[in-house]
Amino acid sequence: MYKHLLNSIFACLFIIAFPIFSNADNTSCAEAILIEEGTYEVTAFTGDGAVFDGATAAVWYRYEPTERGVFTVSSCDGGGNTRLVVMLLDDCSAITNLQIINSVEDNCADGNGGMTASTLDVVAVPGFSFVIYWDNGQSEDGFTWNLTFEPETITPPGAACETAEMITDGDHEIDTLIGTGAAFLDAVSAKWYSYTPEFDGILWINSCSSNVDTRLFIWEGICGELQIFSQDDNSCNGSNGSSLDFSFPIVEGGKTYLIYWDDHGSNEGFTFNLFLGPLPLATREPDWAKDLNLYPNPVDNQLFINYEFDEVTDLQLTIFNNLGQQLLIENWQSFQKGRLDLPTDHLSEGLYIMNLKTANAQVSRTFVVNRK
Repeated sequence: MYKHLLNSIFACLFIIAFPIFSNADNTSCAEAILIEEGTYEVTAFTGDGAVFDGATAAVWYRYEPTERGVFTVSSCDGGGNTRLVVMLLDDCSAITNLQIINSVEDNCADGNGGMTASTLDVVAVPGFSFVIYWDNGQSEDGFTWNLTFEPETITPPGAACETAEMITDGDHEIDTLIGTGAAFLDAVSAKWYSYTPEFDGILWINSCSSNVDTRLFIWEGICGELQIFSQDDNSCNGSNGSSLDFSFPIVEGGKTYLIYWDDHGSNEGFTFNLFLGPLPLATREPDWAKDLNLYPNPVDNQLFINYEFDEVTDLQLTIFNNLGQQLLIENWQSFQKGRLDLPTDHLSEGLYIMNLKTANAQVSRTFVVNRK
């Protein structure tokens, strides 16, 4: 499943066009040394095999795992100031196939009292060739680094597509992201959920109330043949959380979707909210929707709603909580342009849905009450 999925998404990764080098030793991609797990020493940087700004020389290695798991590349306590990039390579004679998986610098102790060494975890997938690249963008000094491998263990429930946990509307808590079930090579662990909406509607889902760096994907299809339905990375206002609340994905009742969070940003636990809202009267929003503005969002005690209609109209405002329960309904007459002031001090923290309805159109917006 993973190889098929990875092949289908590599087009989303950044591809670099490099010149082909013919230097001796392992100072170019073409001369990358095939290695196994162990400890290695970089005595000096020579040649002109660097491919990133700020560096002139580099050393190249190649690693080809034989089973799925996680491999760790680390210069921690190796005595150097390092910059590390791990890339994917099908064939070094076709350098345009070289794709960045992840890069890092100065994220662990160097053994000399500083934090200038580098370490990175990468999902190991059999059949792929991984390029490990160090350059002198930070320092000309040599250093020691090591490569370790941990085979895939028994996958915890929900940590892979095949073991996705079935959920319904409401708040859901992830203690931590563990396992090796990530669908992308720039992540290791993931949490998978299965969700089947009861009716056609708008899927509201976000982790805005948790200030954790999250990445969210919604998939459709079956494991091994998945297609991305919707996605988000850190669009919450005022936090690192992710939200689909501003893209309004319309889902089909009775169809199963897979909800996926991974540790691309962090493996910390967090809470997310899921709610299936009703479809608007028309799937295309009316022209006046572009002038509809809710602020501040997240809100503490008072929400302001700016609106402007083409003509004088009657207006109905409805508020729902994240369980779909109606909390407020107000009807006004002869509105065209202005601002509504909506007290929220009586609302508990969480996600809310606001519907504004005129005689011929309806628009939904979400807001989050957060008093932290």
